[in-house]
Amino acid sequence: MSNFNDYWERKRPLTVHELLAELENIEDDNHYKYDVYITPPTDAGNDTDEDSGEEDCQDPDRLNHNQLDAEAELYINDKPVTEENNVEDNTPTTSSIPSNPHKKVRKATSVIQEKPKWVLDDLKNPICENWSESFLPPISLGAENHSLDFFELFMPAQLVLFLVKHTVQYAASKNRQLTVSVEDMYAFLGILYVSGYNVLPRRRMYWEENDDVQNRLISTSMRRKTFEDIFRNLHAADNSVLDPTDRMAKVRPLIVALNRLFMDYAPIEQSISIDESMIPYFGRHGCKQFIRGKPIRFGFKSWVMATRLGYCLQFNLYQGRRGNDKQDCGLGESVVYNFADVLQTHFENLKFSLFFDNFFTSVKLLTTLGERRIGGTGTVRVNRTGNCNLPNDQYYKKTERGSYNHKIDEANNILAVRWKDNSIVTLLSNQYGVKPLQSAARYSAKEKKEGLHTTTQRCFHV
Repeated sequence: MSNFNDYWERKRPLTVHELLAELENIEDDNHYKYDVYITPPTDAGNDTDEDSGEEDCQDPDRLNHNQLDAEAELYINDKPVTEENNVEDNTPTTSSIPSNPHKKVRKATSVIQEKPKWVLDDLKNPICENWSESFLPPISLGAENHSLDFFELFMPAQLVLFLVKHTVQYAASKNRQLTVSVEDMYAFLGILYVSGYNVLPRRRMYWEENDDVQNRLISTSMRRKTFEDIFRNLHAADNSVLDPTDRMAKVRPLIVALNRLFMDYAPIEQSISIDESMIPYFGRHGCKQFIRGKPIRFGFKSWVMATRLGYCLQFNLYQGRRGNDKQDCGLGESVVYNFADVLQTHFENLKFSLFFDNFFTSVKLLTTLGERRIGGTGTVRVNRTGNCNLPNDQYYKKTERGSYNHKIDEANNILAVRWKDNSIVTLLSNQYGVKPLQSAARYSAKEKKEGLHTTTQRCFHV
């Protein structure tokens, strides 16, 4: 698209998605600032399942499908963006589209064209040196130890005493008589663990005498009234000094303590995974999420950093947008940056390689991680590849399984690769290259027989 004449002459207004695609295809050495105004949707009052997005996000890569399908209006700054030209100077010119006085403007999304230069090559220099050894935690427990010994590593007596203190303190503030010992709290926590896998319709049924529901382990370890008293008053913080900006302030001390213990006893290795996880919850809380299509649809969403074998290094509960969130990056990027800060603080001399899915991955994220000497690898959405012109899905539908294409941004040392496996996969990495190629066993639908597989080449292997 050499100019915007076609845009002005269209009878049908472009959608946000179509307009952003046109802007990405502009071939011009000058960088201009474009303001894309999104018209409000006709179903603004409807509920949505886009819980992960920022409400006032300025990143065009993180718009939901309703925003992408909305009509767009474009305003252009005539001055190219240079070092001397402040990008904040965004006065619209006379060549902009006249706005409709009957339509309300919803929000503005600033788009500055900064195209990476992609060339046909493979990644030869990983952002950090690979290391395969694991660093085991300084503990002397083994297979001969009881499982309770491992539990007490992450729930030590000091932390349990902390729970006892604030539980009794809260009961006193409500004029309730409550006496709890450390042993009582351990028994209480144990009952919660047992009830997690031995589920009954009602909590009181664990103490019933009916043979089909009674649990003697629970009923003999604690009286029902004692359990209910602790359950009613359980607290992990002083309500008089809560942080009003933290919606998880009542459990924040417990989260901080657990995260510290997770890091202290972590079996550290180079490959670290970052993803989101749902904690089931059906009660009332402002942070409860509903995500359609997930195995756990209702509950608290948490960001989790874990090792390759599933050990949780850090977690944090998602509580919506906060005033202290970083404004220059998307939600997924900020999560990765925060976890990367934790790794570099605790293990200053180790270089890590992070893995994430397409909610987090972008060219901007890998560029920033590369500047910090942190590896990053993840599947990526097509509109976040930094305008890398890899073949589209229609091309791969006509090719055999195992076909692939790749390019590299030499300036930022980022590889973009797309290949056909069971589905078409697009991936970015600053740590791993395409070669050497390896083979993978896949089920062959052409044979139409159970158990028959075909061997196809796999261009990306970690």
